[in-house]
Amino acid sequence: MSIILAMRKIAVLFFLTVFWHTNYAQDVHVNSGSIVTQFSINESSLIYDKSTGQRISYEKYNRLVKANPKAYRTDLLYNEFGEIIGFNLCTATAAEQEDRRS
Repeated sequence: MSIILAMRKIAVLFFLTVFWHTNYAQDVHVNSGSIVTQFSINESSLIYDKSTGQRISYEKYNRLVKANPKAYRTDLLYNEFGEIIGFNLCTATAAEQEDRRS
């Protein structure tokens, strides 16, 4: 009877050791991933000047951005469902312009 109890204890210890090694003693691998989303602005895009609140044409947007690309940033406009409906053209701060140097 004592041999059976000893064998049970050994079996339990063996099971716990194997279980611990397979579930908790594994190497941890950290994978960093990211989601990249790109949006293109074209003639049919809704573009607003944030300083005036007025809608601007694609041609005006293109002229402003091409003249000085670091002077502006484009923010996304969302509707109540979280869908992108347009773009806000904002004047970039001095710090943002410095960050975009290249």
